[in-house]
Amino acid sequence: MKALALDISSKTGWASSEGRSGVLDLSGHLDDFGKLGFNFRMDLVDLFRDTTPDVVVIERPFAAGKSDLARLPAHLVFVAHETAFGWRIARAEVTPGQWRKAILGNGGMKRTEAKKAALAWCRSRGLSPRDDNEADALAILAWWERFGCGPITGPRRAERDALDTGTAARRGVDLGAA
Repeated sequence: MKALALDISSKTGWASSEGRSGVLDLSGHLDDFGKLGFNFRMDLVDLFRDTTPDVVVIERPFAAGKSDLARLPAHLVFVAHETAFGWRIARAEVTPGQWRKAILGNGGMKRTEAKKAALAWCRSRGLSPRDDNEADALAILAWWERFGCGPITGPRRAERDALDTGTAARRGVDLGAA
């Protein structure tokens, strides 16, 4: 099962089970959440076309505070779920504590400590992430590939082709030919 892991934030790390990874930098659009969400959706569509995942594994955000920036990860997770749903790609979520405990050995680390540990974990395996966001995505992908657990929402690829796409067609939406 081909997976695409996402560490969602204004700089979203991503990693594909095909061996590719990177960062989607949305930080230039923090003044307009509509533009940010739209650009994130388009970036995800490009990733879905390029990587053709069977499942998107999304880190469930921990939102603290009431500011717009504190709520941003939750908004972006919604966009990721919605976009994957539109492409008929299954979705799964993992908490930071789950993957950190399984991959880094400690699920209760402070954020800064965990970011350093993820970078070190990647480098110890010969990986060269650009930053801690990409490192987190690579570790999330490793968690998925090792455990393949967690509730999956939405159709699996084999089921996807059998679903009625009439509603999308009536709306002029191309769900992709992945």
